[in-house]
Amino acid sequence: MKKIKRAVLALALALAMAMPTVAIARPLDEVHQRIVVVGTEGDVIAFVPLRLAAYAHGWTVEWDGPNRAVHLTSADGLTVTVVVDEVGGFIEDGTTWVPYDYAVGLFGITSAIDTWFEAEEVVTDFMASLTLDEVNNVIAMVADDALQGLSALISDILMRRGDVIDVSVLSRQYVQGRYAFDIAAIHTKGSATYRVFVDDGLVGGFLMLDFNFKPMMPPENDTYVAEAVVVGEGTLWPLDGLLTLPQGASAENPVPAVVLVHGSGPNNMDSSIFNNRPFFDIADYLSSNGIAVLRYNERAFTHGAQYLEVFGEGTIWSEKIESALQASNLLRADERISDVFVLGLSKGAVIAPRIAEEGGFDGAIMMNGSPRPMFEWSHDQGVLQTQDWLREGIINQEIADIRIASMAVELEEARNIHDLTPEELANATIFGASGIYQMSIIESLPLPFISRNDTPVLILQGSRDFQITLEKDFQPFLDYTQNMTHVTAILYEGLNHLMMTAYRQDGPLVLDVMEYAIPDRVDRQVLRDIVEWVSETAESHENYIPYIVGNFSFEVSSRIEPGSAVLLGRMEIEQGVTYNFDLRFGISMGNVYIGLASSPIEEDYQASEHEATWLQLISPGHFTSDEDMSVYVYIVVPEGTWVADVWGGVYSINDFTSPQARPIPDNMQSSQRN
Repeated sequence: MKKIKRAVLALALALAMAMPTVAIARPLDEVHQRIVVVGTEGDVIAFVPLRLAAYAHGWTVEWDGPNRAVHLTSADGLTVTVVVDEVGGFIEDGTTWVPYDYAVGLFGITSAIDTWFEAEEVVTDFMASLTLDEVNNVIAMVADDALQGLSALISDILMRRGDVIDVSVLSRQYVQGRYAFDIAAIHTKGSATYRVFVDDGLVGGFLMLDFNFKPMMPPENDTYVAEAVVVGEGTLWPLDGLLTLPQGASAENPVPAVVLVHGSGPNNMDSSIFNNRPFFDIADYLSSNGIAVLRYNERAFTHGAQYLEVFGEGTIWSEKIESALQASNLLRADERISDVFVLGLSKGAVIAPRIAEEGGFDGAIMMNGSPRPMFEWSHDQGVLQTQDWLREGIINQEIADIRIASMAVELEEARNIHDLTPEELANATIFGASGIYQMSIIESLPLPFISRNDTPVLILQGSRDFQITLEKDFQPFLDYTQNMTHVTAILYEGLNHLMMTAYRQDGPLVLDVMEYAIPDRVDRQVLRDIVEWVSETAESHENYIPYIVGNFSFEVSSRIEPGSAVLLGRMEIEQGVTYNFDLRFGISMGNVYIGLASSPIEEDYQASEHEATWLQLISPGHFTSDEDMSVYVYIVVPEGTWVADVWGGVYSINDFTSPQARPIPDNMQSSQRN
């Protein structure tokens, strides 16, 4: 790994793109500003408006329409007649255009056409160098006052879009003293257009105009197919997605499915970083081994400007959780799908247990997730980065000490986040994120959700992950869940945050995101373990009935016919504990109840016999049992009644939690959610 690449990245992460200010053009500048270039490479001609060029040099103009000619008179009385067709010009929309070379000779313009071609060569060389192998060459092509654009160059172009593999010039302009080129570029992950400015032979600025992501498609094979889907279709935030489905999946032969949830940043469905695509790797392997996978572009990736306008920075719910629940709904409606699991990477792993609870998932997979608040691991990453910069000579010891001390103060303030008033929280910025966003992460920390549910959880960790570490993140999971039979944890030696082979296999951890630029695939053993765990868990769920503990929400959107009952789950009722049964519906004809049964009811259940079937029939409200009971909870619709759009929840007033739960460390507690 070349040191200069790492220095470029360090600078890029510290700077923001800024465009230089330009002055209003002078008359002669307006001539250059209106230059157009026609033709393709090797056969290019530049043209200027004849009238504008004449006025800029003090000549008068008289149009001779019948002869398609222009009579020009200079300030000292020289007269010239220009026949448009004879000089190779043309007339378009009332404007007479003549070749630039002709105007140079006629008016004595200082020829800039050679500079045009030189500028275009600078631009094409610059764009072609936007690859990981050639990125060092970019610095020499950029003007000093445009180096601030490196943040966009590195993070937004290379990290999110991949290498540039082909370049073509769409248009050329001379804009207020600067050469401007619109460029079409093909990246490894899609196509984009850019506007690149050239000043004095150097790139003086660039704008990213648009980008069309192209997901990695599977090679032609007989193991699975890929179907385009829309997550959240019909909502304000539809998201393009791909469902990879094993061949042979059908209503008669349904298969388990996994929803993939991204880590930090506005991510595409492949969770691309540089030229790696970890979510494609996961989908490709799992769907080749009998498991469907749904991946999708994130809201902030698809609806960036609109998302920011509506939510600002938002919360983890608006950013990731709601979309994951919509993805689950899409799969639940597909008769080819049986059990549905959630797999989260990084920040997606942190929230996976909450998603599993709220979406009724059959299991959660956490890849390199933390049990701690985001500001804790943000602090650790900042310290690690500072130590790395110090070793590389990017900063000196004094600056390093100041940075580390400042982060320590900010961390102590962050740990008092619960003391902030709502107004203070709304105005707070904590390690680069809003106080409200940080609190939304605290509300979603995984240990409470793991403890109060028996939903199976698989925790995966790479030993060389410098973002989520073995000592501070994985070990607390091991300590806390050691006696929980529904939790499995696996450590993989030598793997990094992407579950790919780490560049540095020994020595202290170094925060070097350029490690993710090394082309690789998600480790096969990790993928094999996921397949085995999902397959075994799905088999054990063949006759699985959800276990209700603590806060439990439900939703049945379809119509429930008269004389029927819908199973919600099984629940342990404790003597003397008061439970609230909340039941609401959009449309109803008659009374609807919550029914408690000692065993699952038969498929031929007769509503006329419901009084004898149920231990308790409860209208919405509170219920306290005189004894401990193991019950099955149903929505009960008597004969003569039907209902549609039912939702609600069951929860204990005493905040009942799983008997196997142990005290959660204070800094890993999730806040009470309303």
